[in-house]
Amino acid sequence: TLHHHAADGMSTNVFIRDLGTAYEAFHQKTTPQWPLLKVQYADWAAWQSNQLSELTSRPEVEVDDHFFSIGGHPLMAIEL
Repeated sequence: TLHHHAADGMSTNVFIRDLGTAYEAFHQKTTPQWPLLKVQYADWAAWQSNQLSELTSRPEVEVDDHFFSIGGHPLMAIEL
């Protein structure tokens, strides 16, 4: 099984497609040939960093080590 924290509805289809590609390559004793990604992880990480910077610069957002809240209401917890 695949835990829902590991994948959502959209990424599950991508995972299954890529797993099938890897499985087929394994049986043919070749290397899987995946298309190049349009967005690299570094691009996404830079975007996320910018989003968090904008969020934490707002006066109503409180940041306490690994926890964000707005007006005392939990927004997200970041596990480190």
